[in-house]
Amino acid sequence: MPPTLLFVDDNLPLARTVTAFICEIRPEWRFWVVGTCAEARQVYHQRRPDLAILDVALPDGNGLNLLLEFKLIRPDLPVIIISGDDPEPLAQESLARGGHSFFSKPFSVLTLVATIESAIPLFAYQPQAAQSPKTTGARKNPFALVPLSTNRDLVVYDPMATKFNWFFPK
Repeated sequence: MPPTLLFVDDNLPLARTVTAFICEIRPEWRFWVVGTCAEARQVYHQRRPDLAILDVALPDGNGLNLLLEFKLIRPDLPVIIISGDDPEPLAQESLARGGHSFFSKPFSVLTLVATIESAIPLFAYQPQAAQSPKTTGARKNPFALVPLSTNRDLVVYDPMATKFNWFFPK
């Protein structure tokens, strides 16, 4: 069964763009994208995702508190925290509360994909035997350009670079 992921961010256009890009690399993954703690709780209880990606600042609460709620119910749930605020204290707090990892905005979507792959337990996901050349090529070279199927621009920050890299889908 393919992994299911919950992505919680109050900036829904950004969250949808990031998840669309991830789905071009890993089309078998399934996302639920929501913008509030209340929606996240509802999806979490109804769908039982394999992994959660939580923004810290949400309109009706805090992603770090949501992390604690999710971990009380399911301690083995991998949770990735993202934030645009000061990263050092938030990273320490998220790890202290049981988070798997922390990403400061802007972040590399390709690094996020690699982190998700390392966080999802092996028993929860069996990869398909045959991969499309586009998907396989993207994984062999994690910084390869992968064309999106939509007419949107996507910015990905490569931490090894000194600037933002803009990808213009065809």
